[in-house]
Amino acid sequence: MAEVSAQPIVTPDLPLGFRRGLQAPFRALRYLLTRPKCVLILMAPIAIVVLLLLPLTYEGIMAFLFNPLEQFLPVQGQGLVKDALYWLGLGALWIMVAALLLIAFLLYTAIVAAPFHDYVSELIEREQLAGRPDLTAPGMPLMRSVVYSLGEALMRVLIAIPVVVTLLCLNLIPFVGTGVSAIGNLMFAAAFLALDSFTYSFDRRHVKMRRKWKWVREHFKYAVGFGLPFVPIPCALILAPPLGAVAATLDYCDLLKSANPAPGAVKAKSID
Repeated sequence: MAEVSAQPIVTPDLPLGFRRGLQAPFRALRYLLTRPKCVLILMAPIAIVVLLLLPLTYEGIMAFLFNPLEQFLPVQGQGLVKDALYWLGLGALWIMVAALLLIAFLLYTAIVAAPFHDYVSELIEREQLAGRPDLTAPGMPLMRSVVYSLGEALMRVLIAIPVVVTLLCLNLIPFVGTGVSAIGNLMFAAAFLALDSFTYSFDRRHVKMRRKWKWVREHFKYAVGFGLPFVPIPCALILAPPLGAVAATLDYCDLLKSANPAPGAVKAKSID
């Protein structure tokens, strides 16, 4: 009798569509409504961030949020040369702000939120993969999880910043550049959130960054649909990581079970 491979497929390549991705965050929300323990765990890093931000002065926060960025530019537009310098400076300023927000997002998910999200993701896997020990993966110790998450976050920063900067630079091209930049940023932000959300299940199985990006590219329609509901939300920086981690873990468990059927079961061709 032939032996069954002890190594399951950890990066399933089943067809996933835009609709399946779009439904994932709402499925996660329904799941959390029946799991108050998970909700409390996911709220903990949000509470920590709020406490860390309290020392900041009210005036400083208001100045950063509501005053126009133009006030930080030393050059005001008078004449053709100064106009050009003004708009170039404004574009560079927006690029810097976007890069800082991206770094802040990754540092938040890697340092503060990652251990909590990883723990909830592990709880979900234990529940969803009950009876399939061949598909479960051992969790990481706390400190190792933090260090590993920091390294992975740094790699994502190095990959994402050139893309973000390129898309923002397109705004310097009148009319067409602005539209292309807006659409590109929307799609990239959605796909990047999908990668960030699936990283917990992937990291427990030691999937390398190159393979993660390859998986996202192969399931790009799904990834865009997955992240799209979060993009228009002003406070997505806080809400997207926990809800995305739950949504990704639920879908990843479905993928694992479909790509690695139990003995005697038929392998699925699609779960969309």
